[in-house]
Amino acid sequence: MKTILLIMIPIIVGLAISFPFIISEISPAGHTSNPPDLQLIDTLVEFGCSELAIYHLMDTSNLLDEEYDGVYYQNFKGLPDGLSQEDYHKCVEIAISIRESNTTTTEFEDDDLNSKSCPQFCPKDDGPLIINVTRSPEIVILDDTNNFDLSKITKIKPNTMEFFYYPNPEDTTNRDAFQKFILIRLPVELGGAADDISSFKAYSALSISSHCLSQYRGDEGRKRIEDPCHGSLYRIIDGLLTDGPPHVDNTGPIALPHLDLSIDENGSLFVEPPTWTLNENGVVGEGRHITLQEIRTGSQFLIDSFKKSHSQYPHIPLEFAGLDLINVIDDRNRVLLKYSDSLPIPDRISANIGLSTASDQAFMKNKEKSNIRWLQIGDTTIRIGGNILEKNNEPKTNKEYEIQFIKDGYNFGFNGQNLEFMKKEIVSNYFPEFEYTDLIEEPEKSEPLDIASIEDGRITLNPVIICAGIDIHRLTLDELNQRYPATFTTKSGITYEIKFLSINDNDLKEMPVISELIKATHQIPFPLNGGISASKGLVENPDWNDYRDWYDQKKAEEFNLDEVRVKGFVYNEEYYSIGFSIC
Repeated sequence: MKTILLIMIPIIVGLAISFPFIISEISPAGHTSNPPDLQLIDTLVEFGCSELAIYHLMDTSNLLDEEYDGVYYQNFKGLPDGLSQEDYHKCVEIAISIRESNTTTTEFEDDDLNSKSCPQFCPKDDGPLIINVTRSPEIVILDDTNNFDLSKITKIKPNTMEFFYYPNPEDTTNRDAFQKFILIRLPVELGGAADDISSFKAYSALSISSHCLSQYRGDEGRKRIEDPCHGSLYRIIDGLLTDGPPHVDNTGPIALPHLDLSIDENGSLFVEPPTWTLNENGVVGEGRHITLQEIRTGSQFLIDSFKKSHSQYPHIPLEFAGLDLINVIDDRNRVLLKYSDSLPIPDRISANIGLSTASDQAFMKNKEKSNIRWLQIGDTTIRIGGNILEKNNEPKTNKEYEIQFIKDGYNFGFNGQNLEFMKKEIVSNYFPEFEYTDLIEEPEKSEPLDIASIEDGRITLNPVIICAGIDIHRLTLDELNQRYPATFTTKSGITYEIKFLSINDNDLKEMPVISELIKATHQIPFPLNGGISASKGLVENPDWNDYRDWYDQKKAEEFNLDEVRVKGFVYNEEYYSIGFSIC
């Protein structure tokens, strides 16, 4: 039987949306100009409404029309420059209160403006506007026969949701998405088993990124509010936007507008009058500003709730690599974590921690895959991979490092862009007995050389039929002195020193073919008269150019090439000449 969530017409006055008259569907064609109610406009001016707010209200709605019929039409479009949301909504709230007071505007003149007899609102001691409101009647859930009331909290099951309309539940003709809300009873692990108000949350169903209708998905590994149009995701504990396209208000973290709920002695839910500003209950369609402290409080609640049923799980940090935890999802045999700085273009790290499986262990043992780095700390091996290590033309903004390790029976995975920050936080949180300097590179596995031929002191590596190549000649010190004197004089009489470039293991990591060629020269006993040569063919572009550019750059970094001629390099106190050939 299909259920429809309704709210009885609230007998309240005051804030926008918290009033008993109908808000119709958004006017598609804008507002047709009608003569304005000048007395109402004068009253709005006296209560501090700006000319800009009044003109915008006249332009986009019928609220200030002289012939206003009680049905409020609003054409939702952007505010003009110089008019803030807060000022505009304050003006709307005052106008609505007057319209719903059943009092003529003339009764709000002169002394009545400052008297306690004004029925809806009174300026108090020249201070801020005070709007007195009363609690709206209960949320009523009716089936299609109207024969029972499910508003009692014991009849709403944990980890479920229902839609309801606020504030005009009984007007089925003029409902619109701006009045549609989601009532969620939290899952048991987040406190949803309690038969009190702490089990319930109510949010605007209108996604702030797309204005599509969102809904709560209580499946395992989800348990979040989802926007089916733009993919925006909101956590249910406070409505925080945790994933999706950047919001138009990108000055900080944003959440869904919410309704405050209360409960009476009979177990019925009530909606408390909201304040529709960005810093209070929020603005439907725009969102709610949420503070960092509120985010951290919600995240700590999620951590504590998870640990109640997973007490043996490793530590979950509230902050990681300078980012704040924004989501904790129990996904069966693992927990999914997300960290963010909530900036317009956020820096993010995702993590997962779960019991180690046979496939996890097999994955960690596979050291054949390229573009993988291995670190060691204590007895634990840490694998660093990810598409950021792949050589392709994709921008690095779309790439991430992937870090994985197994410790104490748990598999840990972290994805993000700032490798050094992640490594430091991993050591700090999960290897506290060690220092960061104890995290070292694991010695690389020696790959077998692909040797095509060895003949007369010359070694050729595959592939051989390519029109570009590198040739390395390993020399004894005597051969070096014979081949390269200490100086070289050109025909024009300019004298240069002869030098050899110094390279180290880190240099060879950048240029693995040179490392292969050096290893190849050690396949024959040394010294050998005439030295030992090794060569390998390369693809002309980009590999050959990459190596040539690398060698030229290293020479320029170490020497003044106006005074020196560089003829080769020194590695591990051995001398090599190097040549680049191309067809």
